[in-house]
Amino acid sequence: MSAHPPIVILTAREPDYKAVRDRLSGIREPPGASGTRFEVGSLGVGEVVLAVSGEGTQGTAALAERVIRVFAPRAVFFVGMAEALKPGIRPGDVVVATRVYAGRPGKWVWQMDHGLERTARRIARRREGGPRIHVGAVTASGMGEPDALAIETDYAAVAKAGAVPAAVIRAISSGNEAAAADFALALASDLIARQPPAGTEPREAPDIRMKSKGARPGVVAGLVGGGVRNQNKRPGWSSGPGREERGRR
Repeated sequence: MSAHPPIVILTAREPDYKAVRDRLSGIREPPGASGTRFEVGSLGVGEVVLAVSGEGTQGTAALAERVIRVFAPRAVFFVGMAEALKPGIRPGDVVVATRVYAGRPGKWVWQMDHGLERTARRIARRREGGPRIHVGAVTASGMGEPDALAIETDYAAVAKAGAVPAAVIRAISSGNEAAAADFALALASDLIARQPPAGTEPREAPDIRMKSKGARPGVVAGLVGGGVRNQNKRPGWSSGPGREERGRR
């Protein structure tokens, strides 16, 4: 592995996995990782560990715990598909979750750090052409949360990743896996560039360009300023201006 802690990307389905894998170079299998198939690829500024978690919360949660223990990643990204809940969100768009609702109405189980949310919104504003990026809440409960943009199913896994920064990135509808992959790798690239090894200067993150049929590729690069809120904050991470009030119980 490189001097940088890797970014782990867990995908729900094989098409999501392939979309991310096709954008990496130097693919190889890491030593000593038995059981679930893991692959490591280069992103230029650092490395990405990739695995298929499968659909469903329990298996994904167990795998999230395992990759955190084995690879000690800088962040874990959950990449896959989602069903849009708002009429303005169309097939091919990307939803980046700022919080995940689950269980009773109004109860949320995970929330993105303010710094990481600001980065996602900045990337969305800077993108030129290609798929549209929506940043906001998603729901796993199907209870009709008024601010939820989409339905997602890996909420338990996101909660299990609380020891490290995490992001939930979903493309709307099957067949648009490339859009989510491009956005995930743009975040990963900036995250690695933002946190160089000790004694070195931060490096400029390379542009990760969106690929979309019939649209002009656009740059989706930005600086990540934080991760998820958690009690075991890693050195060097910005945790934002304080912990928000928990959701209604």
